[in-house]
Amino acid sequence: MSSFERVYVLNARGQRYGPASRSDVAGWVALGRVEVDSWLEDQTSGQKRPISDFPDLVEAFPRSLADKLFPRNGKALFSYYIGVFSVVGLLLLCLPGGVMGLAAVVLGAMSLGDLRANPLIHGKAHAVTGIVTGAFSVLVCAGGLILFLLHR
Repeated sequence: MSSFERVYVLNARGQRYGPASRSDVAGWVALGRVEVDSWLEDQTSGQKRPISDFPDLVEAFPRSLADKLFPRNGKALFSYYIGVFSVVGLLLLCLPGGVMGLAAVVLGAMSLGDLRANPLIHGKAHAVTGIVTGAFSVLVCAGGLILFLLHR
């Protein structure tokens, strides 16, 4: 197995740079000398992999370019917003808050599944927040309904 410690950088125009250490390549990335669609070739084995396979190098790209490599997780963000608004929905009526809370829990759980499949995408904090706030809303709504039915 190759370590990709000393590499050549291959750009889309077929130009080859190096060999260089990965830390040198990270410096080139920060200076804008390496594009997001570049590949790395291991000096020892000759194995080639896209630069997007190396999170330490992707982090060196400006944020707008790194987002192209690692897209945001829409389900996580939607879960977050639904979860937060489900708590607000509890103040209005129990049922909308509970339904929104359930949707937030489901979307958050789906998002965490996506994150397990591809740990490089963003959104774990949003997914967890959506699950927690959504679960809170569901529990409060369920408790309110139980109290309502018992005291009827």
